[in-house]
Amino acid sequence: LKKIENVVAGQTATLQLPIGPTYDKLRFVLSGVTPAQCKNVKLELNGRLISDFTSFAEMQKIDAYYGRRVQEGFVTMHFNEDDITANLADGRFFGLATLGLSTATISFDIDAAATTPAIQVFAEKSAPFPAEQQWLRKYRRYPFPQGAGEFSEHTTLPKPVGATIKAIHAIKSDVEAVELVVDNTRWFEFPKAVNEEMQKDYGGLVRRVPQSGMFTLDFALQGDVGNTMPITPGIQDLRLKTKCTTGGQIVVGIEYYDRWTQAGF
Repeated sequence: LKKIENVVAGQTATLQLPIGPTYDKLRFVLSGVTPAQCKNVKLELNGRLISDFTSFAEMQKIDAYYGRRVQEGFVTMHFNEDDITANLADGRFFGLATLGLSTATISFDIDAAATTPAIQVFAEKSAPFPAEQQWLRKYRRYPFPQGAGEFSEHTTLPKPVGATIKAIHAIKSDVEAVELVVDNTRWFEFPKAVNEEMQKDYGGLVRRVPQSGMFTLDFALQGDVGNTMPITPGIQDLRLKTKCTTGGQIVVGIEYYDRWTQAGF
């Protein structure tokens, strides 16, 4: 791949992916900088935001939940959905197709405290596929204020019609319980311990490893794209309620499956 430009402490590093291939995974090799020091990680296609992680460390925490290997000194950006096991072809369908695009860009800010940052990247690729026909996993993060010892409601979550929600991650060290309400119907209401037991029960179908500091609502526990939560035109109200021991800020990260369009959300 091309060299990552501007790998300098306190600066924004940028990788321009060569156009044409379908990318299954990108493997970053880090030296002199930690995953937590690579912040505001963005994937953009033709200048439009696809995914936006707080840091490589946040991306690794989500990978660890899905049972993917996390190795010191390496960070993997997964495009294929290898945890979609009901139909393996479905998981491969989410590879990052670039054929027909003008640009495919990954950028991240390197913390000024990084010592002597050096980063290489290597790609696993597959045959070209037209970008306008692809579906993507999009990850978007939303910070919200959180009250102490009570449920806080988050009512401004995007509802892109035609997309589905694979998972919602409530990221804070002390999340006790989460509820998801859709048009006054509670789709999900579990305390943390019950939620994690439920995830472990599906171990025969998919591997799930609940993570400290993160409460995950998972709609793909059977490894099936068809079980994800559809966003239909009729949904008027979509709200998440989170209860934490202490107040402060909570980050809500949502994994969407959505078709690529230049005008898409």
